[in-house]
Amino acid sequence: MKYIDKSEKFDLLDKYKDFHTLYEKPWDEFKNPDKTITHNYILRAQKYLCAYCQQKLKERDSTYSFGHLEHIIPRDESKELTFNYANLVVCCQGFDIEEYREKIKSDRVKRSEEFCAPKKGSELNHSLFLNPVTEELIEEYFDYEIVNSQNDPRSKECIIMADKKRAHQERNKAEYTINLLLLNHNILKTMRAKVYDEFAIQYSKAKDQNQFLELIFDESSNDLNEFFSMLKRKFSILKN
Repeated sequence: MKYIDKSEKFDLLDKYKDFHTLYEKPWDEFKNPDKTITHNYILRAQKYLCAYCQQKLKERDSTYSFGHLEHIIPRDESKELTFNYANLVVCCQGFDIEEYREKIKSDRVKRSEEFCAPKKGSELNHSLFLNPVTEELIEEYFDYEIVNSQNDPRSKECIIMADKKRAHQERNKAEYTINLLLLNHNILKTMRAKVYDEFAIQYSKAKDQNQFLELIFDESSNDLNEFFSMLKRKFSILKN
């Protein structure tokens, strides 16, 4: 997970700020094009990464309908935050989007929401959950390990875990967040390992490896690499 800067104001939502007092289900009144505009604006602020697992997402349009506007603090818990920009992030829908798109092409469609926002639900322990909008050093709570797959020893997995060097209370927060969002789901572990392997090959072939890392990990970029925080940690950009 990575910190998401919400300091820049998003004026479009201002006209909805009182909807929680006017409607029993104010979110149901949020229609397109405003909903799509909001989704894409927030996704750009997240550098095209899912706010929780960091798989890659694209802007919504007539050809791409993936991604989910997520309320960090659930609407059932705090109706007045329904249209609060700081409470909205874009997340995946709990499956490998690119794999799903390939299956659509071959008519082998199987979609199951396994992790991230779909598993977070409406029960949230605020004292333990690491909020990517409020915790600026959120990346430092986590570490990653490449291991052999339990299902297939020939394959690799990338496990996310609490950084052992953090204080006990901070490790509890990291572990709670990982378990709540199922960030060690087999699909995600496989996806992270694949991205790591592909990145390692690119890195090994780079003529100037330091320059290569500087370019990839330039956080001023508008488009970050998939599983960005994992790669930072594994390639020693984000120090333990």
